[in-house]
Amino acid sequence: MACRIVPNFAAHCVFGIVVLLRLAQPVDGQERQPFRQAASQGQDATFSIGKHGEPIFIPITIGEEAVHFSLNSRTSHHMIDQRYKSVLGKCIRIINAGTPESPVNIEVFHSPQLLLGKLSIKSDRPVFKMDLSPLSQVHGRDIHGILGASFFLNHVIQLDFDRRIMRLLESSDPPPKSWGVAFPLGLGRGSRPYIHGVTIDGETTPFLVDTGLSSAVTLSQTDFERLISSGSIKSVRTAMIRTMSGDVQIRTGQLKSIRLGPFEHHSVRVMQTDSNSIGLEYLNRFCVTIDFSGRRLYLARGDLYAAATNTYDKSGLSLLWIKKRIVVVRVKKDSPAQRAGIVKGDILLEFNGEPATGAKIHQLRRTLRGKAGHEIHLITLREGRKRAVHFQLEN
Repeated sequence: MACRIVPNFAAHCVFGIVVLLRLAQPVDGQERQPFRQAASQGQDATFSIGKHGEPIFIPITIGEEAVHFSLNSRTSHHMIDQRYKSVLGKCIRIINAGTPESPVNIEVFHSPQLLLGKLSIKSDRPVFKMDLSPLSQVHGRDIHGILGASFFLNHVIQLDFDRRIMRLLESSDPPPKSWGVAFPLGLGRGSRPYIHGVTIDGETTPFLVDTGLSSAVTLSQTDFERLISSGSIKSVRTAMIRTMSGDVQIRTGQLKSIRLGPFEHHSVRVMQTDSNSIGLEYLNRFCVTIDFSGRRLYLARGDLYAAATNTYDKSGLSLLWIKKRIVVVRVKKDSPAQRAGIVKGDILLEFNGEPATGAKIHQLRRTLRGKAGHEIHLITLREGRKRAVHFQLEN
């Protein structure tokens, strides 16, 4: 078990401190995108975010450098990559985390100056210095830091996935009708946001709102087992995830239905972790407004509200971005990829006729979770020799 000293950033990163980085998730070689700040009064401002299904990256200036931070409501504190030690100053303490077999020491610092556009978001909480290279490997882009729950505490944040923008808004009482349906918002350990009113299999319970989780829903082991027994979770499989303490297997499945107030969805992808959480794959269906000061979360239907989701990878490939190359780190036994002759260590050069280095993480991910029978064409590199590989996705 991981030491539960500090909150998590989950199922791409779960830090409790365990980091869950999903190996089967392909990577994104895209360049940094410029950001824009809207001309508006007060603290209202608008910033670009990625397309539907992509993790949320926010443009931050630290020191003299403009970089990207991941937006993660599950993490109580901001996290900054170890390369910025000179900016952080003097370490104020060290936290011991990880597992007894693979301990992780985390250095804690006073928050440096951080700017979002012209807005200072320096935290009154300490920040953690981390090696974020595992997160970069999974996302296929250089991750410099993570904005945690303290950012959400200080702003009304609206995530408009249809328009690909994040807005910082003034609190409004009463709220505009465009914000949608209101749900009570609770604060958990480390000021992490919990939405009340989530119903699964007839039981209503709080769920963590996790903007760092690319999956739709995670469940605790107890709830996952209960829902398997009741028949509400089917198509159970195992998946490999990467943690700071090593690679581990978890279970995934297809959840029969989930309901939030008037909203109900069927055949939702779910994985077993350490807690009940709602992630981006589900939140992408809405325009989401998080108002900590008003203790409310608002959901308004988005363009993908009724979109179907595929529940699991159908190729058997697990890929990571290592030294700016897409590398096969695992091939599932008796999978289409293994039968096609792909082995661990192969380097991916082309994916369906396009250079792999320009592939976007969630485009590849969606493709490998596509319909059975869909053809995949790859060019791989092994020991200096190129090889053409073809296979079909299977259930």
